[in-house]
Amino acid sequence: MIKLKLLLWIMGLLMGRASKRNEKLRNKLDDKQLTVQFQTDDQRVARHFIIENQQILSKSGVADQHDFAISFKDAGTGLAVLTAKNAQLAFMQAIQEKQLIVTGDLSQVMWFQGIAKYWIPR
Repeated sequence: MIKLKLLLWIMGLLMGRASKRNEKLRNKLDDKQLTVQFQTDDQRVARHFIIENQQILSKSGVADQHDFAISFKDAGTGLAVLTAKNAQLAFMQAIQEKQLIVTGDLSQVMWFQGIAKYWIPR
């Protein structure tokens, strides 16, 4: 559980830094207002990311409202999916195995996955 909390916190740090420093990412964030939530099913681990004013802010806990949420069966599943070498494949497999549930606007999920390249370390 601690590892997933730490990973989500680091993701927030990387997203925030990239949204301040990367011009291409800021252009993708232009006119975007969105709240994204990652959590475990029991919500013992939860973090949300607020996208507005060409920035990404990270907050711990459950958001009052979100545009989409990604719920992992448990912390181990979340850690495995988010750290997989092929995260998109792991994401799809987890959905098929009902280890991961996405609620909300799926088009926004796809958009969010598309901008991940701007903050994921090489």
